[in-house]
Order: sequence, then structure tokens, then C-alpha cells
Amino acid sequence: MTSRLMTGVCLAALLFVGAFLVSGLGAPPARAVVGCYATFLYETGNYKDNNCKEETADLEGEYVLAELIFKKVGRVWCAMLGVFTGEYQSGACSIAESNGLYTRVVTGAGKEETEILPESAVKRAITATIHSSTSKLEAKGGLAVNCKSDTGTATTKSYDEGTFEVHFSECTATLGVKCTSSGSETGVILIKGTLHYWYDKEKTSAAYVYLLKPANFTCGTVKSEVTGCVAGPITEREKLVKVLTNTLKQTKGVNEVTKVLPAGSGSEIECKLEVSTSGGPKEQAGLETTETFEGFKQEGKAIEVLLMD
Repeated sequence: MTSRLMTGVCLAALLFVGAFLVSGLGAPPARAVVGCYATFLYETGNYKDNNCKEETADLEGEYVLAELIFKKVGRVWCAMLGVFTGEYQSGACSIAESNGLYTRVVTGAGKEETEILPESAVKRAITATIHSSTSKLEAKGGLAVNCKSDTGTATTKSYDEGTFEVHFSECTATLGVKCTSSGSETGVILIKGTLHYWYDKEKTSAAYVYLLKPANFTCGTVKSEVTGCVAGPITEREKLVKVLTNTLKQTKGVNEVTKVLPAGSGSEIECKLEVSTSGGPKEQAGLETTETFEGFKQEGKAIEVLLMD
């Protein structure tokens, strides 16, 4: 795999949508006709523009003649190249090879696309339960909140976006002071937001990205607000499973993943948590936990899911 090729997705401890295949919903679509497409996140190809008329030397252009064969995320496809150069050796675009016959491409806006998972199936929401054991929120300035467990839910909205709601329980700060969100039971902090299946810019692996709504909580008499983004890798990918695991790691208030790449985009965005205490300025913070997603259901029926890079 070249250093310019990013394959992955970023985290937020609760996302399970993204490029899903649900068992029992049918085989992949028939191949599309050969077309001209932009290559995905690295500069290689044979044409200088999306008309695919003026050829350039290999490894200089950004467009290729390719045949779409497998949808990845959003408008990103795994494609068989019309010329013998590429980055992958298999049609699943999972094994990199500099002289392969496959690559990832981005289709143009408005192009007709065949869906691997029919849009109607996505509109029938897929839900999952979330839980973990211990977790820790730590700010660079010194604030540290430890929670003994959490439970929550996640719901799909589209191929690369969902929503989540997690209740962190038995949360305490320094000297055992209990931390509580407004309207919650003592020691419970409520975190909500959107969950995305994007790309981990730094670790080049599939990940969930959590974009938090501002969450307020009080530890004793000290009021705090946490907001921002957190992401981490997903262990189970490219296979049908009943359980997904998402791990978030941080050191002294800085998460391992600090930049992510939205699906179908060539521009990375910053991904970091921020905490404001007692109305003061925001400071960077990190969240450490391992979230388990399971109990996937669609219209009340238990299903397995396939999370694709």
C-alpha cells in the first residue's frame, strides 16, 4: 500500500453504519459500464481530466478508465481498471499491490450508481446496543473523570452516518466526587451525537468517528462542558458479524486519532475533544474506552452486518 493511499474510517465510540451489507439482502450488483473516474486519495492514473481523452504517464494523472464492481462508502467504489495499473490485487480492494488491476475511485456527483444495499433497506433503520466497562475522560489541564461502565444505543441514518446516545455510569472526578449530567441520575453522564464511518487519516484503518453534541455535567460544584470529535479503529471488518468492537485510546488528554477523512472527501478534518470547566476557555481532552456494538436489528429482526473499508 502506498503512503498516499488511506484506507480506513474514523471512530467515535458508537457508529456502526457506514458501508453496510446486511445478510440476506441479496448479491452484489451487476458490473457497471466502463467510465472515467477520479482515483481515490492518491495521485495515480492515466488521464489528466475527467473526460479521459488526454492520456498522461502512469503515476501522474488523477483519473482512470475503470469498471465499477463494488461499492465501498458513499460515492467511493472499488473498480477494475481499464488499463493495467492500480493498487489492489483483488476485487474487494482489501489487499494492496502496486501493479494490481483494481483501485478505488470516486464517482461524479449525479452519476447513476447501482447500490449494493438498496436505499430502501437503509431507510429501514438498523439499530444496535452499545456497552463498555471502564472509561476515562482526561483533559490536558488536569481534569480527569473515570466511569465504571456505560450503556447506549446507535441507529443508522445513511451509509456513513448514524446517531448515538450513551449513558456513562458511576462517574467520579478527583477525590471521588460524583459527576452528573443535568436531569440524569447521580453519577451518570449523558453523551449524544452523530456517528460516522469515515477514514482514519493517521492510522490508515477503518474507524468510527463520534461528533458530540455539547454535553454538560457537574462534578460537585464544578461545571464542565465537553464537545468535539473522537475516533478509533474497528476490529471486525470485511466479514459478516454479530458484534463490532471500537477502541479509543488517549494519553494525557490527547487521543491517538486526531485527524479524520470523511468518505468521498479529499480534505482531512481535525478530530479532537475539548472541555471547558467553570466557564473557562476550552482545552483539549481525550476519551479512553472500548465500546462493543451488538444486538443489530432491522424492523425488529436480528441481523448480521458487514462493515466494508
